[in-house]
Amino acid sequence: MSAIGVAYLTYASTTAKTDTDAVLRDREINLEQTKFDASERERYEQNLLKIISGVLGKTEQERLIGIATLRTLYPDRAEEVLNTIASTTNEPKVKAALEVEAKTAKALAADPWVIIAGADNSFPDAQTELTKAGQAGLTAAVYHRNSTF
Repeated sequence: MSAIGVAYLTYASTTAKTDTDAVLRDREINLEQTKFDASERERYEQNLLKIISGVLGKTEQERLIGIATLRTLYPDRAEEVLNTIASTTNEPKVKAALEVEAKTAKALAADPWVIIAGADNSFPDAQTELTKAGQAGLTAAVYHRNSTF
């Protein structure tokens, strides 16, 4: 009988230790996930501050770089961010432009594929190509990358 009692106590203590270890591992994993999520959120917020300052920049190039960065890093959030920025501005032209960019961001987020049809050294040249594409019935957008549009 005592052998059975010893075997049971050994089993019970081993099982309890195993269960406790599993619970501790789960808690550690949850804690690490929480830390990771917080780090990601902080990185997103820091990037968003830089992006918003670019979107509201003084030059057209700063604005384009800000919008392109937003679309590239956060394609699923770009529409919401641009609409939020548009809703806070008092300048009608800026608001209208941001609303157009938000609609474009929504369309681009729905279709993640991009075909680069050309590259121009200046934004006005890229706008000319964009106009031609629109006249041809194509959906097009200008991206800024490595000093080209």
